[in-house]
Amino acid sequence: MPSAADIRRRRNASKEYRLCMLVLGERGIGKKTFLNNLCGKTVFPTEERIKEVPEPSQAHASPDIQLTTELVQLDDARSTPIDIVLFPGCGDCMDNTSTPGKIKEYLDAQFDIVLNEELRIKRSRVDTDSRSHVCIYFIRATSRGLREFDVQLMKQLGDRVNIIPVIGKADLLTSEELQHNKKLIMHDIAKHELNVFDFKNDKLQDSLVEADDFLCDGRNEKIPDVNIRDMLPFALICGDKEITEPRGEIAHVRNYQWGQIVV
Repeated sequence: MPSAADIRRRRNASKEYRLCMLVLGERGIGKKTFLNNLCGKTVFPTEERIKEVPEPSQAHASPDIQLTTELVQLDDARSTPIDIVLFPGCGDCMDNTSTPGKIKEYLDAQFDIVLNEELRIKRSRVDTDSRSHVCIYFIRATSRGLREFDVQLMKQLGDRVNIIPVIGKADLLTSEELQHNKKLIMHDIAKHELNVFDFKNDKLQDSLVEADDFLCDGRNEKIPDVNIRDMLPFALICGDKEITEPRGEIAHVRNYQWGQIVV
């Protein structure tokens, strides 16, 4: 007879798990382009993003923070569906003092939903777990480290979600500027004792999955043997344009005057 642990394991294995990703950052820093590249498909069309830009007559007005969710089913049937949670207007207002509290309230509400479901005698068979597993936090490189708003928001969220800090549009920086900004940001994170996801001693080489073999396919590129935590905050370069590679795969690219790179 199977034990209670075996029954629980089989029940969990039959469930469809979904990854819930919270993405935060100011307008125009590259969040939706990153999500398009991450999912390998157009989740947020360029036309829709253009509509979000305010009219010149309203440019002075502070936008209200809003909640936007999007469920993405990747083309691979075996892939885990991704719940994307965005807060347009985050950090864009003249007065952002209430923003951290609003996002914190949203996260707390998701915990309450799960707790209330667990306390029910007859639970729903539908998976209602909408808690965010990770927060991709976009930081604009200003050579001044974190803004006061960033510090306050990360303080509020650090014990509620796994925060991974990233620098958006990192191709606007030289190598020296990028390393300088990384150093300043990590100094502020340590100074203010902000909780970010701890990769411990995980190595980059050990963490790359076989599905990413295109990184070395015919290029003889050596993956650096470094600790992932030493790479924080991650530098992101994303692109809207798509090309079809020789193997038939769709790749996102970024065009420059001197050439084109696959991102």
